[in-house]
Amino acid sequence: MLSKIVTITGVLLLADCLEMDADHPPPYVKQCYQGDPKVIECFKSALEHLRPYLAAGITEVELPSVEPFLMDELTLSLTGGPNGYRISLKEMNIFGASNFTMSRLKLSENDRPFETTIKIPSLKINARYQSSGVLIILPASGNGTFVGQFDDLVAMIKGRASFNDKNGKKYLHIDSLNLDLTVQKMRMMVKNVYRNNRILTEAINLFLRENGQEVFKIMLPQLKKKLATLFMSISNKLLTNVPLEVFYVPVSKQGLTSYIEKCHQNDTDFNKCLLKAVQTLKPHLQDGIPEFRLPKMNPLILPEVGLDAGGGFQAKFVNVEIYDADKFTIKDFDIDLDTNKIKFDMGFDHIRIKAQYSIVGKVLFFNLDGSGPADGNITDVKVMATMLGRRQFKQGKQYLVFPELDIESIDFGQPNFHFYNLFKNNPELTEQTNKILNANMDQLLEDLRPTLETTIGKTVLEFVSRVFNRFSVDELFPK
Repeated sequence: MLSKIVTITGVLLLADCLEMDADHPPPYVKQCYQGDPKVIECFKSALEHLRPYLAAGITEVELPSVEPFLMDELTLSLTGGPNGYRISLKEMNIFGASNFTMSRLKLSENDRPFETTIKIPSLKINARYQSSGVLIILPASGNGTFVGQFDDLVAMIKGRASFNDKNGKKYLHIDSLNLDLTVQKMRMMVKNVYRNNRILTEAINLFLRENGQEVFKIMLPQLKKKLATLFMSISNKLLTNVPLEVFYVPVSKQGLTSYIEKCHQNDTDFNKCLLKAVQTLKPHLQDGIPEFRLPKMNPLILPEVGLDAGGGFQAKFVNVEIYDADKFTIKDFDIDLDTNKIKFDMGFDHIRIKAQYSIVGKVLFFNLDGSGPADGNITDVKVMATMLGRRQFKQGKQYLVFPELDIESIDFGQPNFHFYNLFKNNPELTEQTNKILNANMDQLLEDLRPTLETTIGKTVLEFVSRVFNRFSVDELFPK
């Protein structure tokens, strides 16, 4: 009977391990995604997500509760000389370690160690102590109970990690860990002293009150080493059992997330469903969607935008920041999977653009050669466009590929721009030129329309293609 129970337990544990992958993370794992621009914040949040599980223990990885966690022994020589006062703390129970917050995390780069700062509001230590020697003028040999409370701890940790391959999966391993520790406040005392010696108890507690910082300094080297060993053991207990792809999901494993409503190809209201899905997606665009490789859209950052209208006119905008691009409205969104065509009609109530510009050439009747900051506001922008695609097979799956985007119409609404430093050292002429440019902005944009449409088309196409390159047709639109 016992052998059957052991066998069944082993099978269940094996099944648990086999099921643990990027699609089946255990509850104590909060997943982070490769390509997420806020991956550091995600890692910090994921570690804090672990706190209640560390407090309770995680049986499937044989990780006992850290409340309390146990430490074997600390030996302290508190005074010198042949009869110096020495204390040994044994069977140490430490409470409060799971109540941590991570204030800083720096990942390993260029073979440098990773670094993190952890804050713990309070640690309480209960231990059995033995003492020997003379304290002040009193023989102080004995034993009893030690109680310590250490508040506002800050642990600064540096370490090195490596990767191991096991059963076709990659695992992270902490190879070394160094820890530095500071404490703002501390209280230490003893009780239950051998034979309830009141004088000895008061003498020891007076010594601990008046010399708490010095006692902690003596404890610190051993405490740092033992805590580092303990933290590394806990980390590796988890990392040995959880593949890297489970908590740091690679691009190849990232699937559709729960906030995306799937629309089925045979739905009678397929395009109505698509329109609703886009509306559901909008709130998530502000901060970006790493699973779709979509960057954040408020602001949307474009490293460089170039305009070449011919006739010697050239403009370049770098570090372009586009604000409120996520606050669009969709009037029509249509996908025809038979013809691989996407049509959309969308608008923006307001867009703000900030950039560093350089312009050379003739604009209206000005010969410009200036550079500096540019700041613009555009209201009531409307865009209608069509994307014609084709099917492409990759690893047995069909993907939609869109070589180009055709802007059928674009209405720039009411634009207003200010170009600083158009004429070096002549702010008055720069101001007057900006007024004239804005008064004639419709004509200027019409002259630049072909170039602007090409630039906008490429930007939108790249944005949309990231989703279709990532997911197959059947993953996006199940049958």
